[in-house]
Amino acid sequence: MSHLQSLGFTKGFLSEHLISLRCDGAAVMFGSRSGVASLFKEKFPSIVVWHCASHRIELSVSDAVKEVGEAKEDRTRDKKNRTMYEGLLRKISSTEFILDLGLMCESLQELSEVSIDLQERNMDLY
Repeated sequence: MSHLQSLGFTKGFLSEHLISLRCDGAAVMFGSRSGVASLFKEKFPSIVVWHCASHRIELSVSDAVKEVGEAKEDRTRDKKNRTMYEGLLRKISSTEFILDLGLMCESLQELSEVSIDLQERNMDLY
């Protein structure tokens, strides 16, 4: 908070304009007692806090690339199966796949958060 205030963001301004906080899932960010999200939620109870979808995608794709890479090299699998994993690895490692996946995930995350927020507030859009 002190850093935000040193930049000219007053508590009043933040109370009026701060809507959400998105961050990775590290304990320093999401810790239940002293995590940044908890501290912000304590000072600004109306903000929405969620785990950044882009970071979750990065972790998921990294795990998938590792597993598929191992399957591609697994000599207990037949040649056809290893070739299939090789093609899959090329696809999931491509920039286009990552960008498309990120866009889809971000869009679905946003829609989900709006839906949950509207349900909690008992609001309608019509």
